[in-house]
Amino acid sequence: MEPEMSCLLDVSHLCKTFDDDHQKVVDNVSFEIKKHEIFALLGPSGCGKTTTLRIIAGFEQPDKGSVTLNSVPLVSDDVNFPPEKRGIGLVFQDYALFPHLSVLDNVMFGMQKVDKSIRNEKAVEILCMMGLRDFQHRKPSELSGGQQQRVSLARTIAPMPELILLDEPFSNLDAVLRQSTREEVRNLLKKTGMSALLVTHDQEEALSFADRIAVMNNGRIEQIGTPEDVYYRPKTQFVAQFLGRTNLIMADADGDMAKTPFGNVYIDKPSSGKVLLSIRPEHLTIVASKLENENCGEVVGKDFYGHDITYRVRIKSRECLVHTDNSVDYEPGDLVAVTPREPAIVLKDTAISFSKGDLQPIL
Repeated sequence: MEPEMSCLLDVSHLCKTFDDDHQKVVDNVSFEIKKHEIFALLGPSGCGKTTTLRIIAGFEQPDKGSVTLNSVPLVSDDVNFPPEKRGIGLVFQDYALFPHLSVLDNVMFGMQKVDKSIRNEKAVEILCMMGLRDFQHRKPSELSGGQQQRVSLARTIAPMPELILLDEPFSNLDAVLRQSTREEVRNLLKKTGMSALLVTHDQEEALSFADRIAVMNNGRIEQIGTPEDVYYRPKTQFVAQFLGRTNLIMADADGDMAKTPFGNVYIDKPSSGKVLLSIRPEHLTIVASKLENENCGEVVGKDFYGHDITYRVRIKSRECLVHTDNSVDYEPGDLVAVTPREPAIVLKDTAISFSKGDLQPIL
């Protein structure tokens, strides 16, 4: 068994309130980033993730809390290292390249602390790693958006900082370029063994890029875990909804089972009484049925995506989503029975109730 990676960054109980707003933008935020780990802060606009990044970078001062990098306090009640002395690199959303400098000179600009005699050699080495050696004498305006982003990353990596902060770095790229650049950047970070903190609102980006994810909402972290943990085992309604489409169901639990509009289903932990459940559309399936069955419903919508299909099924005046492969073929108006293929997840939000029925889909 491999030894557990040691902690590189320790963020503890950060709080931040801006003068014109009494609401905490960052509210008691704590997490750790391990050495060689890619960590993501994921959440909607205004949830506090960028402010948290700016506190770590040194651009904002927290009201409370501390930040420690490699056991060295950067921020505390009596410590506040300036940004340039933190040993942290930052990749901006807009690349922030110098338009009058070549690609090579842009990279070397970030290497002021590297000996001049080896600065050029090291910069070329980094560009080779990024697949940019043939572009080293071009200006940024002569590059594509993805190439500019790689130059920005190369400039950040060149001084070999202990941690890299990525602030929505792929949001200015089109969909195809965004995916390929994301894969290249992840591979480079893993190849160099560098740690990184990604801030993003894009669920797919966080799930595919990060080793662990912290899901933020209204200034607080609601859940931290691997991409598989936060997607398949959400702890709150917000996490369940924000990490993809899901079906929210108020049910009556008794032990490891719960009674729902489409029959009794297994749940992930023993519970009793009213519970709020989450079950992903891909964890349901449908088969032809008769109206007399208690879990029978009617197909009211069908979205065909080629390799798979998403159905909307109305059961007892409410609709749920069912995601299947393209071999399961029904049409609107067909009567079907909905059957879970995995246990439903019991959420913490047990006090929530729905006035319009028991089944609450996320469409």
